[in-house]
Amino acid sequence: MEQAVSTQKRKIRWFEMVFFLFFVLGIILANLFKESQMNQYGVINSYFIQQLKYIEIRGGDFLVYIISKRIPLLVFLCVLGMTALCRTVHGCFLAWAGFSLGFLCVAAIRNMGAGAVGLIMLSLFPHYLFYGAGYGILLHMQRQYQEDLCKRPRLEWCAVWGVVAMLFLLGMLSEAYINPPLCQFFLKKFQ
Repeated sequence: MEQAVSTQKRKIRWFEMVFFLFFVLGIILANLFKESQMNQYGVINSYFIQQLKYIEIRGGDFLVYIISKRIPLLVFLCVLGMTALCRTVHGCFLAWAGFSLGFLCVAAIRNMGAGAVGLIMLSLFPHYLFYGAGYGILLHMQRQYQEDLCKRPRLEWCAVWGVVAMLFLLGMLSEAYINPPLCQFFLKKFQ
């Protein structure tokens, strides 16, 4: 039993190491870009910030856009995570997420200065609380399925899938309806 717990902890650390390694690589790569390139190609540039301050974001239209981006990724993770590729799929996803976050942080700080830290934190709130919890449950469930450590009854698997779906739905709703006004408020107050 103790050996199984130790193995679980090592696998969790492997995923953490992948995320943070690629986070650092994203930071390094972003720092290799010239400032003019970051302004031109970066998501967080002065033009984008000015547009975001005053644009009217219609939650329903934004929700459709978010669903079109999040659902295919979620289905991809759900389907391939139940195969023998589970570790590879989640490793690649965490590498991409870490790299993107590292690159975005540097781009934002270079273009906005210290105020970017607050904007980045706010831009992930509250929807990434739901996405993170849902992803954590999904990853844990798929790893248990792969390792056959826990043979759950079918009803229990359905309940867990339902919780994951509900968390991602709450994440998408909060990303569409709660996050944009928060970011606009922050930008109007502090930019």
